[in-house]
Amino acid sequence: RDTSHEKKTLDTRYLIPDTYITMKNEILTFILAMLPITELRGAIPYAILELKMAPIPAFISAVLGNILIAIIILKLLGPVS
Repeated sequence: RDTSHEKKTLDTRYLIPDTYITMKNEILTFILAMLPITELRGAIPYAILELKMAPIPAFISAVLGNILIAIIILKLLGPVS
């Protein structure tokens, strides 16, 4: 019988994949670059100054996010004649 009153917590190490934990800054930068308000002008400085990312990975993540949303929007609009 456990008489201690310690709060038992769930060990989340097995619920979240390691790749997500190591890439969370890149994913956040990618998503910020997709938003119309921040785009590249907000995503890159945020990644470098707040998330402490190196400039090259911050730039690559932001540009890929910005390109992906442009492709999605162009596909949804269809051809213009």
